[in-house]
Amino acid sequence: MLKSLHHIGVAVQDMTRSLAFYRDKLGASVALDLMMDLPEFGNGVGISNAKARIVFLQIPTMSSQLELIQYISPSGRRIAPDSSSDTVGRMHAALQVIDIKSAYEALKAKGIEFVSKPSFFAADHPVLGGIGFCYFRDPDGALLELIQLPQ
Repeated sequence: MLKSLHHIGVAVQDMTRSLAFYRDKLGASVALDLMMDLPEFGNGVGISNAKARIVFLQIPTMSSQLELIQYISPSGRRIAPDSSSDTVGRMHAALQVIDIKSAYEALKAKGIEFVSKPSFFAADHPVLGGIGFCYFRDPDGALLELIQLPQ
């Protein structure tokens, strides 16, 4: 039934601010930028007369895309920006890196605030051995994860 992960969508409050984060700090490029106010859009998202700016971002070497959606009408509601990863209904996107320690330091140097420092599972763990990960937030509080898989 399922074929692949096509994209992950994130509702944002300010597209300009979010693009500065995802494009300028994380290195994503804009693949598509459009205003959406077609009736089919409102029907599909379950919000009558919805109007939104939608930007699809391509992250280098990823086949899936990241979709940023700024609802113009109606304006969206916020998840509490300080909610943690155990908040029911909260999702996160995991971005794979080759060297998590250097990625963490590079992003911190760009002003990104992390929820956690890189943490590694013991190399001898039978399932998770050597995996490193840490969490950070985008400007709207969406959780993102850096993950390093064993070589």
